[in-house]
Amino acid sequence: MRLIALLTLIAAVSLAGAARAVPIEVVFEFPDGFEVSLNGAPAAPSGALTFRALLDSAAPDLSAVENHGVFAVDSIRLSAPALGLLDEALVAAAPALEAFGGGFSLWVDHVFNAVGWNGGPGAPTLMADPDDLGTLPLPTAVATSSTFFGGPFELASGDVLDATIGSGGAPGLFSATLVPEPSKVLLLVIPVSIWVWRRGWDSNPRGLAP
Repeated sequence: MRLIALLTLIAAVSLAGAARAVPIEVVFEFPDGFEVSLNGAPAAPSGALTFRALLDSAAPDLSAVENHGVFAVDSIRLSAPALGLLDEALVAAAPALEAFGGGFSLWVDHVFNAVGWNGGPGAPTLMADPDDLGTLPLPTAVATSSTFFGGPFELASGDVLDATIGSGGAPGLFSATLVPEPSKVLLLVIPVSIWVWRRGWDSNPRGLAP
C-alpha cells in the first residue's frame, strides 16, 4: 500500500508540473561592459555586466507586430563586480523581453530603456516563431554582436547606472535556461526513496534485527 501511495504521488506531481508553464531565466552578458556613469559620476569603463531576468515560458506576446515578440518579465537583477554591484535588483516599471529581427533586448521600462543586441543572431534564427516564447529552445547559448545600453537603470539599492549606447557595443553573450522547480527535484528524490525502501524490505522482509 505504501508503494502504491508513493507512485500515486509521483503521478500527481508530474501531471501538476506538466499542466503549468515553467519559469525560465534569460541572461544578457557583456564581458567588456560599456562606458557608464554610476550615480552621476563621469562615464568610465564598467567592467563586465550581467543582467538576469526571470519570466514565464508561456508568457503571451504583448506586441501586435508579426515576428516581433514582447514578453512580460517578472524581475531583473544586475551584477557589475568592478562597480561593487552584485546581484542587485533593478527597479523596473514594465520589464519585458523583446525578440526582433536583429536580436533581443531586455526592457526595463520601455524600448529605449533597455540592454541587448541588434547585430544578430536575430530572433527568427533562434526561434521557430518570434511571437511564441515557447519556441525558444532551452537551453540556448549564443554570442551576440552590436550590443547596446540605454539607461538610466535604477537599482533597489538606490544606485543609478546610466549610458546611452544605441548600437555597436562589444560582443556579448545570451543564454536561456529552465529554472529548476521543487516539484522536479521531488520527482527525483521519491523514486530513489522507493528503491532504497524496497532494497531494505527485500533483504529483510520482516524487519528482523541482524
